[in-house]
Amino acid sequence: MGKGKTERTYNTLNYILDNDKGSIVVDADGINVLDKLCARTILIPHALELSRLINKSVP
Repeated sequence: MGKGKTERTYNTLNYILDNDKGSIVVDADGINVLDKLCARTILIPHALELSRLINKSVP
Protein backbone atom coordinates (compact mmCIF):
# COMPACT_ATOMS: atom_id res chain seq x y z
CA MET A 1 0.00 0.00 0.00
CA GLY A 2 2.83 2.42 0.80
CA LYS A 3 0.52 4.58 2.91
CA GLY A 4 2.41 4.41 6.20
CA LYS A 5 1.41 2.96 9.56
CA THR A 6 -1.32 5.49 10.21
CA GLU A 7 -4.84 5.42 11.54
CA ARG A 8 -6.04 6.31 8.04
CA THR A 9 -4.29 3.25 6.59
CA TYR A 10 -5.82 1.08 9.32
CA ASN A 11 -9.30 2.48 8.70
CA THR A 12 -8.99 2.17 4.92
CA LEU A 13 -7.84 -1.45 5.07
CA ASN A 14 -10.58 -2.41 7.51
CA TYR A 15 -13.19 -0.72 5.32
CA ILE A 16 -11.95 -2.71 2.31
CA LEU A 17 -11.92 -5.99 4.26
CA ASP A 18 -15.45 -5.36 5.52
CA ASN A 19 -16.98 -4.19 2.23
CA ASP A 20 -15.15 -5.55 -0.80
CA LYS A 21 -16.41 -8.91 -2.06
CA GLY A 22 -13.43 -9.80 -4.25
CA SER A 23 -9.99 -11.16 -3.44
CA ILE A 24 -7.78 -8.74 -1.55
CA VAL A 25 -3.98 -8.62 -1.80
CA VAL A 26 -2.32 -7.02 1.23
CA ASP A 27 1.30 -5.90 1.15
CA ALA A 28 3.67 -3.46 2.83
CA ASP A 29 2.03 -1.04 5.25
CA GLY A 30 -1.26 -2.89 4.95
CA ILE A 31 0.38 -5.88 6.62
CA ASN A 32 1.77 -3.61 9.33
CA VAL A 33 -1.69 -2.39 10.40
CA LEU A 34 -3.58 -5.63 9.75
CA ASP A 35 -5.58 -6.92 12.71
CA LYS A 36 -8.02 -9.26 10.98
CA LEU A 37 -8.18 -11.51 7.95
CA CYS A 38 -10.95 -12.81 5.77
CA ALA A 39 -10.94 -15.97 3.67
CA ARG A 40 -10.29 -14.00 0.48
CA THR A 41 -7.21 -12.16 1.81
CA ILE A 42 -3.82 -12.89 0.25
CA LEU A 43 -0.73 -11.68 2.12
CA ILE A 44 2.46 -11.11 0.16
CA PRO A 45 5.11 -10.07 2.69
CA HIS A 46 8.79 -9.78 1.88
CA ALA A 47 11.23 -11.68 4.13
CA LEU A 48 11.51 -9.01 6.84
CA GLU A 49 7.75 -8.44 6.99
CA LEU A 50 7.19 -12.18 7.31
CA SER A 51 9.82 -12.48 10.04
CA ARG A 52 8.00 -9.81 12.03
CA LEU A 53 4.62 -11.51 11.48
CA ILE A 54 5.78 -14.93 12.67
CA ASN A 55 8.32 -13.64 15.21
CA LYS A 56 11.28 -15.44 13.58
CA SER A 57 14.52 -13.81 12.51
CA VAL A 58 15.93 -14.09 9.00
CA PRO A 59 19.62 -14.12 8.11
